[in-house]
Amino acid sequence: MPYDFKTAFLDALLLPFKDRPVRLVDLGSGTSKDFPDLLRRYPNVAYTGVEPSESARATAARLLHGIPQVVLESAWGESLAARYRGTFDITLSLSVLEHVKYLDSFLDTSVAITAPGGLVVHRYDLGHALYPVSWYERALVWGSRTFPWGIPASIFTTHPEVMHVTRTLAASGLHDLSVGYAQMYGLKQAMNHVAQIDSALATRIVQLDTELADALVSRLSAREVARLFPTVTVRGVKG
Repeated sequence: MPYDFKTAFLDALLLPFKDRPVRLVDLGSGTSKDFPDLLRRYPNVAYTGVEPSESARATAARLLHGIPQVVLESAWGESLAARYRGTFDITLSLSVLEHVKYLDSFLDTSVAITAPGGLVVHRYDLGHALYPVSWYERALVWGSRTFPWGIPASIFTTHPEVMHVTRTLAASGLHDLSVGYAQMYGLKQAMNHVAQIDSALATRIVQLDTELADALVSRLSAREVARLFPTVTVRGVKG
């Protein structure tokens, strides 16, 4: 797996937990493509991937074959509260919130299934709304925001408001909430070209992205920050 923004993010997320068993759930796990090498480096992590798409789960099963402590669930994330309440040390979603039709229920569930003292992390992308690659994507985002009841959950795509996400998580019992921004648009495009071929340069791009976000976020309006760094990470600890 090449070094890129997501692998760097996941490494930083798991490093503090490397010396103890960790139960991690990946909500909307898709093909779990960012996890095979990571789980081999962190054998202390018991991984549960939750994904409604049968074809995506089949790919995930192939990619994760032979790795212990892996469970793949056929479910929507917001359906898990009854079975997994208070179970996981880390509840994670990656590039998922922008595709969640029943957002409040999904956020509430992410807190409910986390053990007391556990970490909830949602990292999501605004690029579909801010930088659509086609008229179809532009229309899909517009439709999902304008008449969400008419868009199937399987293709739903929108622009979650950071304030709404943080307020909902706080109301569900999360505290010590923080918001981070990453993946400067131009640097993301550069990473797409170099991640597979030059891990040293990919590492420098991640470092530069972090430095720029640290230097600029507090000086810009919320709208400017979102357009410049369209990847948002909201995290907190369950009380």
